[in-house]
Amino acid sequence: MMLSVSQQFSPTDLLRKMITKRKGSEPTTRDLGDLIIELKGLLSTQRYLIILDDVWVADLWHQYLKHALPDAGNGSRVLMTSRLIKVAQSADSIMKPYELEFLNEEDSCNLLIKKALPCQKPGEKCPNDLYELVTALSTKCKGLPLALIVLGGILSTKDPYPAWENVLKTMDWCYDGEDCINILAMSYEDMPYSSHVFCILLYFPKTMRSLQGI
Repeated sequence: MMLSVSQQFSPTDLLRKMITKRKGSEPTTRDLGDLIIELKGLLSTQRYLIILDDVWVADLWHQYLKHALPDAGNGSRVLMTSRLIKVAQSADSIMKPYELEFLNEEDSCNLLIKKALPCQKPGEKCPNDLYELVTALSTKCKGLPLALIVLGGILSTKDPYPAWENVLKTMDWCYDGEDCINILAMSYEDMPYSSHVFCILLYFPKTMRSLQGI
């Protein structure tokens, strides 16, 4: 099973979601101790793989999940993803966390070209003058895939000259590699007819899967 934890973390809600996914119905209790016992019972004879995405709480494992997820020596695994290295180190002080690296210059350019020029045929080379512009644009993304994909989406709606050059001129911020908020803002400003929808979405939790009645 896979669950998104996010910054709006509630141990009670997380355990309830895990129980619901396992048995197909919601638990009747909201007591944390009872939820731990119920989940442990459901998984005690099972081999499981649980993926917890976007974890921000360093003591999530030792304070809550360690007691609810039995280790029966049957190959069960818990995988956590996080932007914070301390989260992984806290969960397991022995095993070295696997850290994803940023893309190098070549891979960054290739990804940006793929997204910015979706009609380009496989193996077709980008013109030298355009490749230089792509290199300058991709450098601003510091190898972050999300930033490159979003930027590529922006560029795909514009002619390379002079629009791409104008985009490069607006990317004069000092990017620290932690997020791509500036590029996301550019993407937002580039969609005038639907931007108000994203303003509404800001009021909903990140973990909400779907919206109905809007």
